Amino acid sequence: MPDASAKPKTEAINNNSDAIKSTPTMQNASVENKSNKSVVEKIGEGQKEKPAERTKMDIATEIYKQMMKTKGVTRKEVLEKFILEAKLSKAGASTYFQLIKAAQK
Repeated sequence: MPDASAKPKTEAINNNSDAIKSTPTMQNASVENKSNKSVVEKIGEGQKEKPAERTKMDIATEIYKQMMKTKGVTRKEVLEKFILEAKLSKAGASTYFQLIKAAQK
């Protein structure tokens, strides 16, 4: 049977309470290094804006429009060109073909 006069083991937790109080929180965190400058201002200070890269959809759309100008072009031929030039997988090329075809109507 446990001794009723034994102290609970909560003393170790109470001794380390200073470490918890000194942990930074949103209320006591320092904000002196924060800047309110917008992205546009930072770009103007020497950071160059990354040029807009063409997406796979952009490339595939251009291919589709060019190839559809020619009579007798098959879906399979368009998909092969998507895979080679737009770096699409077979499934991706098929999906892009359907999406572009629907958007062109």
